[in-house]
Amino acid sequence: MAGRIAIRLLTDWFSWRTALFSIGAFSLLLSVIFALILPAPRHSAPKPSSGKTALAAYVVHLRHKPLMSLIMLGFLFMGEFVTLYNYISFLLSEPPYSLSLSVLGFLFMVYLFGSFSSVYMGKKADLSGYAPTLSLSVTWTILGAAIPLIPSVAIKLIGLSLFTFGCHSIASTWIGKCTRLYKAQAASLYLLFYYIGSSLAGTAGGYFWMHFHWLGVIAFIIALLLLSYPLIGYAQKHLR
Repeated sequence: MAGRIAIRLLTDWFSWRTALFSIGAFSLLLSVIFALILPAPRHSAPKPSSGKTALAAYVVHLRHKPLMSLIMLGFLFMGEFVTLYNYISFLLSEPPYSLSLSVLGFLFMVYLFGSFSSVYMGKKADLSGYAPTLSLSVTWTILGAAIPLIPSVAIKLIGLSLFTFGCHSIASTWIGKCTRLYKAQAASLYLLFYYIGSSLAGTAGGYFWMHFHWLGVIAFIIALLLLSYPLIGYAQKHLR
């Protein structure tokens, strides 16, 4: 959220090159600080590993179809999320809105709503089960994607708030709960597909923006979300 806001402010004040360089340099600095202050592990002993054993662990998960159905959810969830937040800025920078980059940056304050809703949906998943709660969350997200078709900026903000309803947190927790072996590799696979979805679907959204404008972007997002229902159903049937 800070990156989304800061890069737009810096672009308005200086240039997009300055903004990207500043964010990159600051991220590098924080990475170095993190590496220096990270405490040593106290309750676990290092385990010997090799490329061969790591590959074998990943193969176990890649062959596990129910688990891979959950991992693919990461691709869909981050893909639709990044697509909407990328191209709504394009829409609101055009007439009749013509919002500045600085103002557009503060749209991403609605990320905070996602933090609260993730906690709420996580508790609900503990009580009602992961599959029903995740399906409900996807439904809310679809509704949140459709609402920004309404021209009002205020209504669009309401839609964005619903859109950030915590699908990712439920799916990633579900993976941790159902994985018995090689938990770290399962989590890393999920994050790999998560960010591949961000890159590929976020880029593909540009095609729909160029050829079908905002309606095309929303249709693409909803199509990605609809694909998640059969994956959730398959995981529910085969994972215990």
